[in-house]
Amino acid sequence: MVFLTLAICLQMGHQTFARNDAPCQRGKWNNSYNTFVKRHIRSGTPTSLDQNQWENYIRNNGGCERPTQSFLQPKDLERVKAVCTNSGGKRYKENLCISDQPFKFVTVRSVQGTCGIKSVREESKHLILKCFFFFPVQLIFPRPVRFILQPLGEALTITQTQS
Repeated sequence: MVFLTLAICLQMGHQTFARNDAPCQRGKWNNSYNTFVKRHIRSGTPTSLDQNQWENYIRNNGGCERPTQSFLQPKDLERVKAVCTNSGGKRYKENLCISDQPFKFVTVRSVQGTCGIKSVREESKHLILKCFFFFPVQLIFPRPVRFILQPLGEALTITQTQS
């Protein structure tokens, strides 16, 4: 009986929360990657910072339900994917990777549900991506509500803010 109890405890100990111990390994399932690309690396985005153009674009292509959106340039797709590998990024923790170089992108803030644009601005910052088997699946930073990137001398530190 003691042996059976010990065996059950050992087996339960191996069933920990799922974690990607190897975020830089290629996988078969990449639906999250496709969603990431559809949200953040769209073709046909306006080339100006004109609020009317961005409002029309978001209205016609979806996204009114998201009050803050970041759009990376389609020409940077390979660079964005490289953030999840040693050739373009570094592992921050678990399956979060930070880019070696800053990226230029446009951040659009809107009134949620109405598509009314509050601001459109171009930014240049390092990205923090949630990676799944070599592919980016979620843009963690820049998201001012969740993470703040702070330069500290030569190093970069990341402070999680309270929601």
